[in-house]
Amino acid sequence: MKFLKKTILILLPLILLFGSCSGKENYIESSFVAMDTVISFKVSEGEYDETAIIAECEELLSEIENTISKTAEESDTSIANTDIDMMLEVSPIFEEVTALSLDYSRMTGGAFDITVGGLKNLWEKCSEEGREPTAEEIETALRFVGYDSLTLDNSTLEKRYKETRLDFGAIGKGYAAQKLVQLLEEKGVSGAILSFGGNVALVGAKQSGDLYKVGVKDPYNTADVIGYLSLDGGFVSVSGDYERYIGIGDKKYNHIIDPSTGYPIESGLHSVSVISDNGALADALSTALFVMGKDAAIEFYNSAVCDFEAVFVTDDGVFATAGLKDVFSPQKSVKVTFEGVDPNGN
Repeated sequence: MKFLKKTILILLPLILLFGSCSGKENYIESSFVAMDTVISFKVSEGEYDETAIIAECEELLSEIENTISKTAEESDTSIANTDIDMMLEVSPIFEEVTALSLDYSRMTGGAFDITVGGLKNLWEKCSEEGREPTAEEIETALRFVGYDSLTLDNSTLEKRYKETRLDFGAIGKGYAAQKLVQLLEEKGVSGAILSFGGNVALVGAKQSGDLYKVGVKDPYNTADVIGYLSLDGGFVSVSGDYERYIGIGDKKYNHIIDPSTGYPIESGLHSVSVISDNGALADALSTALFVMGKDAAIEFYNSAVCDFEAVFVTDDGVFATAGLKDVFSPQKSVKVTFEGVDPNGN
């Protein structure tokens, strides 16, 4: 992953978007609602049909959503979430995102797990009823959680328990962003910015020669940022406890469920921003690191099992991985502690 020092300004909902302040950028822009969020495209003008390319991106995004959405009636996920133990000839998209999910689950020791769907359904149901789940309900739902209960082989998905429910909410947007970036690169697009709410994809270079500047929101004051990431491309994914939550009575619970306990996570973290050259990985890791907590997340980073950087906002302050020392610029009022082994040897 390469990082340079010239910047333009980008901030989006968990990260907000603004235009360049250092040079005129000519884009074709489009936005629409998909995957329960507003998706925005900015495609740099060039020797290609920008409008047609954006339309093709929308079509691909619709195909992905209609495949992995747990609420779309005919989606592969909806079918997998019925009381069956086997699906034959799953679609290529479903097969790919499931295979990636299982890989990331093994990599993170289950901190990321797509089989938490039943637990999420339970907490959502109890929220509507204005009560907390009972310990017995949690225990029952946990019986059917565990990525190792899934088998994917030759386009066939097999569940050990027919009651297991899948949820791709913690990887779907990152996966979609990555597939769209691949499409844009195949079309020869020289530069683009894609916003998926808490996920951002940065493609190619800016016409001005400047690079991207991504501001990470302050969880305590969402109208402000704690600092800026100077990037020349790649993906940023943010998980936080300040915009999405489970409301039960007067209480607000984290929407991220710990697959090992069945309860909303309480790890002392308020946001995790992951930077990676892989969109699906960035999305999955922003959830997994949140579940791990900062200290375990730094140990995971030091293991070098995969390439990423991260910024953590915790009860005890702001922390960032060592590889961001020349990339992350905090606001003057923010103190950042860099931790972990610097992959650049600095």
